[in-house]
Amino acid sequence: TFQYFFQRVYKLEETDYDPTNLKLAFEKSFEWGDKIPIGVFYEKEKSIFTDDHPLLSKIDSLKDHKPLSAIPDDLLNVFK
Repeated sequence: TFQYFFQRVYKLEETDYDPTNLKLAFEKSFEWGDKIPIGVFYEKEKSIFTDDHPLLSKIDSLKDHKPLSAIPDDLLNVFK
């Protein structure tokens, strides 16, 4: 088994492969037999959520927020 794969596996990064081409990524994912590709098949650069919503980056993380039980009962009664 080791020899079978050792002789057939090749790294996509060591070829002129373009990981931004979705169609080619699908084609490579079905390649099996004499050659078996490994590596990054598809890669797309995307913005993170706070880049699109800059105000959210100023908010502390949820781990720093107090739990609901820390809210005074009289304030919670307003919502009943």
